[in-house]
Amino acid sequence: MGAELLADIHSHMGVLQISALEELSLYGTEITDEGLLTLAVLPNLRNLTVTNTRVTSKGVARFKKMCPQCQVRNEDVVGEDSQ
Repeated sequence: MGAELLADIHSHMGVLQISALEELSLYGTEITDEGLLTLAVLPNLRNLTVTNTRVTSKGVARFKKMCPQCQVRNEDVVGEDSQ
């Protein structure tokens, strides 16, 4: 789940709204590490929830390097605080 994720969001929100997106919950979706990285292009994204998804702690770490202004919640990562 990668480029199609952005296409789905775009089809529901439109170009102007997606670039202004500040918060997104993908709780319980099939998003993967690869799909997560496609969201790093959203310039105003500040809060992202990926709990109960296929995103790993490594995927979150890579995403945070690309999008340091965004706080990521992934409560599925055992033994670690929310990212």
